[in-house]
Amino acid sequence: LWAFSIQRNLSEQTAGVYRAHLQHDDAIYKIRRSAWLAANICRDLMLNTAADRVYTFREQIAPVRQEAALALATLEAVVNGERLANLKMITKDFWGTVDRMPEASAGLSAKGKYALVQTEITPRRTAVVDLVRELSALSRGSLEEGEMRLKESRHSASQGLLWMVTL
Repeated sequence: LWAFSIQRNLSEQTAGVYRAHLQHDDAIYKIRRSAWLAANICRDLMLNTAADRVYTFREQIAPVRQEAALALATLEAVVNGERLANLKMITKDFWGTVDRMPEASAGLSAKGKYALVQTEITPRRTAVVDLVRELSALSRGSLEEGEMRLKESRHSASQGLLWMVTL
């Protein structure tokens, strides 16, 4: 019975470590994907000459922004610190710039629209992706730390079982 309890505890610890890592990686993927999609939607806004281009832009950007917000909230639940604070600040700036694109691009020539995307959207998207990449590296480090704790737990459990068997 004691051996079963030890095994169950180790299994729960293992599952917890990997579940947290998967949540973290999934959130990072969604933030990176959302930044990429938003930049593409901004580019499409610049290329679209239809009268309903702003409506189309808003319809396309809303679910992408919502996915990014949910992913950032998930990330907040498993990560904290300066990098997360920076990511929140950078993503807020990015989405603020994205939201202003219809008004900022109104009346610009094709060359002006291209320059707008290159000077406003691209650097902000790159900043988000770079910071997400750093968080991804931290996630791998956190996973390695969790694996080390699991290794120590397994070692302690095996010593306890060995002690139990020798009695």
